[in-house]
Amino acid sequence: MAEGIAFPGTIDVDYRQPISIGSVTLRTAFATGQGVKQLDVQTWNGSSWVTQIAGQQPAWSGNTATVEQRTINLPQRVTTERLRLTVRDAHLQWGNFAVYEIQAS
Repeated sequence: MAEGIAFPGTIDVDYRQPISIGSVTLRTAFATGQGVKQLDVQTWNGSSWVTQIAGQQPAWSGNTATVEQRTINLPQRVTTERLRLTVRDAHLQWGNFAVYEIQAS
């Protein structure tokens, strides 16, 4: 494992107002070198984090500057103000992982 990287780690997004989420799309380049390998998607219910889907493994295919995207569909739509990605593992070819964009829709 790369020095300084510990799993799991979280990425939180605060929308500051309720939104309806049915899927989460991740975008990154050099994906098989630095993309997320395994994650859980959680939403905030006002008092605690609720796991909507666990153990997702995005199937990245490239290791170039071309930005790839992978969409994770939730079992059902959820209305929430906050989204959390719990990163359980990632490609660490250069000692880091990267997520260029997170889109909830």
